Amino acid sequence: MLAESWDIAEYLDRAFPSQPPLFCGPAEHAMVRLMDTWFTTEILRRMFRLYVLDVHNAARPEDRPYFRQSREGYLKGRSLEDYTSDRAEHLPALREALKPLRLHLSHYPFLGGSTPNFADYIALGAFHWVASVSTLPLLSSTDDALRSWLDRGLQLYGGLGCDSR
Repeated sequence: MLAESWDIAEYLDRAFPSQPPLFCGPAEHAMVRLMDTWFTTEILRRMFRLYVLDVHNAARPEDRPYFRQSREGYLKGRSLEDYTSDRAEHLPALREALKPLRLHLSHYPFLGGSTPNFADYIALGAFHWVASVSTLPLLSSTDDALRSWLDRGLQLYGGLGCDSR
């Protein structure tokens, strides 16, 4: 059993060599790994800071006690409510941290260039996660580069990302 998306991606490429690979070579694998490291440390960490209480509130009632206990343990006993009480003040820093994506997407339709690659799926998954729970808009209404990329990403695979479930 594998739980981390990176491990799953590498497993899929090994286990199904007759299918199109997620990484078209060692160079792409290395660059996407760099993007994953950057995205995790600079973006997901900030998203957690803003949206952890929204995730809790969106969870099934029977899952909330475990979610709260495990996350508040990570926060060294600080409540989710206290931790997120000033989240609106942290939103501009998250939006600014997205600048490298914005700049790249001003030249290419996807992070992978002309077609999406695993870097797109890493970031799209996080944006989709936030959109499914958030009560605070992540993007400004004028963030055209990221909004256009998100729209293209949601339309992949026959619009699967637009499924309301």
